[in-house]
Amino acid sequence: MLSHRLQDTSLRYFLEVVRTGSLTEAAQRLNVTVSAVSRQVAALESLLGVPLFDRRPRGMVASAAGELLAAYALRNALEADRVVTEIAALQGLRRGRVRVASSAGFAIEFLPRAIAEFRERFPGLHFHVRVAPPAEVTGIVLHGDAISALRTAEPPSKVSASSTASRHL
Repeated sequence: MLSHRLQDTSLRYFLEVVRTGSLTEAAQRLNVTVSAVSRQVAALESLLGVPLFDRRPRGMVASAAGELLAAYALRNALEADRVVTEIAALQGLRRGRVRVASSAGFAIEFLPRAIAEFRERFPGLHFHVRVAPPAEVTGIVLHGDAISALRTAEPPSKVSASSTASRHL
């Protein structure tokens, strides 16, 4: 992916640790060693003079400074994706990566068929589909891990349904 080359390595590694909450999982997703990720995070912390993570027994959570840097890094990553896509569009290549979040109901039949139709018309497009519970799908888009979402509506709670029924009686 060309857009990754437009981004600073330390920010990409840092952002992956924020997303996963783990040096090990970030390293696996980035296909690099844990020590490489650790060095990049340490270099950022040294450069900024503040800890970017609260290190806990079960992973790492961004500190207040880390959250600020993560917001910047995410905007930077999304902007790099956008620029690369626009440059490709100028060349008429119609290629790129589309990140979609979906609840399981759409991911079983509807989404694969829709993606297949798109790929027939635009073979340069690649799709990354993340399947999650309906309550999490919107958050995935808001967090910047997908540009679009498909989810089913959540059923009303039993309390609201019974209170609605009692008002109509």
